[in-house]
Amino acid sequence: MKLVAYNTKNFMRTFLCYRPLAFVAWLCLGALSFALEVGGGKKAVVSDASTSRVLTIHQCIEMVLENNIELDIERIAPRLQEAAWQTARGAFEPNLTFGADKEDATRPGNNQVSSYSSGVETMLPIGTTVGVEGTTYNSEDIADRAWDSKMSFTVSQPILKGFGTDVNLADIRVARKGKQGADAAFEFALSRLVMDVFQVYYDLIYARSDLAAKQESVGLANQLFKDNQARMDAGVMSPLDISQARTEAASRQESAIRAEQFLKETENRMKRLIYRDMSTKLEERIVPAEVPLPPTFANPMFNVMSALKNRADLKEKAAQMEQADIRLAYAGNQLLPTVNVDLGYDFLGRDGQFPESVGRVREPEDQAWSAGISVKIPIGSSGERGRKKSRELEKRKSVLAYKGLEQSVIVQVSNAASAVHTNQKRHESARQATELSREILEAEQEKLKTGSSTTYLVSQFQRDLANAKTNELKALADWHKSIAELSHVEGTLLSRSKISLERSSGR
Repeated sequence: MKLVAYNTKNFMRTFLCYRPLAFVAWLCLGALSFALEVGGGKKAVVSDASTSRVLTIHQCIEMVLENNIELDIERIAPRLQEAAWQTARGAFEPNLTFGADKEDATRPGNNQVSSYSSGVETMLPIGTTVGVEGTTYNSEDIADRAWDSKMSFTVSQPILKGFGTDVNLADIRVARKGKQGADAAFEFALSRLVMDVFQVYYDLIYARSDLAAKQESVGLANQLFKDNQARMDAGVMSPLDISQARTEAASRQESAIRAEQFLKETENRMKRLIYRDMSTKLEERIVPAEVPLPPTFANPMFNVMSALKNRADLKEKAAQMEQADIRLAYAGNQLLPTVNVDLGYDFLGRDGQFPESVGRVREPEDQAWSAGISVKIPIGSSGERGRKKSRELEKRKSVLAYKGLEQSVIVQVSNAASAVHTNQKRHESARQATELSREILEAEQEKLKTGSSTTYLVSQFQRDLANAKTNELKALADWHKSIAELSHVEGTLLSRSKISLERSSGR
């Protein structure tokens, strides 16, 4: 404000040279400046008009679960793994087969051959392929026109490569572990988001309280200015004291304006979390309805044990290790030779008419069976060996990733537990500093009334009190935020907040 930022030396020179005129002008200037200061102080007051919305922390969390876009993105990953699991299970669903064929040959005595077939084939979890097929074909030649029908039962069983549930269910097991890992990743992302809600909520409480404290400080400075002006009118105070009081009031007004801007930014952070579209909520004021304190026990050893048991990102890494084990076992099986045992049994029927040939299939005298073994030994197997080596490295990488995350979790939890104790001590010290600053200010104000103190000292002690209040409020907010962070890093924030993972994931 230009009316406040005047040059003191020039003023005093003018005052001494032109006392009567300067004195009248100075009074007018001071009255105008004071009016503007008071008006400026009113502009910084938090508006709780009809656009304000009072929310508890649990209401904010509910709105996040319903509206947050980032959470909607996190919900997709588990559903993708569900689709992968469903795809893998499809390998064991039966297949229906149908076929029709017609052959026209020009060689003498054999003109046309028509065939029709249908069947069912499926694979069992141990690798066995079972099939049932019915076939009918008609040979039309000059000497004989007959229909041949056959009902075939076939079984093919691998005994080395491709044998066993570990191999044939590998894709399903990998997909199942992927689903577990995706659920764990979603749980951790949800916990981190809930922690953000708690921390922004505490920042909002701090921002409103800090603005109120700075507005109170502005009021003290303006009152000091008013009292000094009255003392100057009574002839017991110099114009320099008036100048100092006015300058201090302007400085505190600037701090209040910055505090109001921080409050606005914090409200926008909360709106970004709880609203899907905040473009219509820009003018809305978010008012905290409570000062929540998630219960927790800050003990590093206890918290570390809880984190190693409950942390969702550790569960995700464990699922990835199990996936690597499954893939490695499958890759090892693929290095074995292919040895298959094949069995077949046919029921035959032959007649000049199609229905009769099908009916003769049931007669016991026309039957046939077959048995055989097939062996396929790869030469070199460089491709499969390379894949096995790759799976071994992936397994090692997943184990190291788990161990690395485990060590990071221990450090995070230890630091978070220490931060809770530190911020609690900070708050207690800051509270005592506030009380002492208030006592010192009150004593100095009494001394000013008797003329044994100066405006400068009173202004300085008022500023000390304002800074002490800000420090106390910040320490309290940091204490509460560190409690929420500790609950998050030890993996208990969702259970402490009574948040259902099934409901949150949309299932």
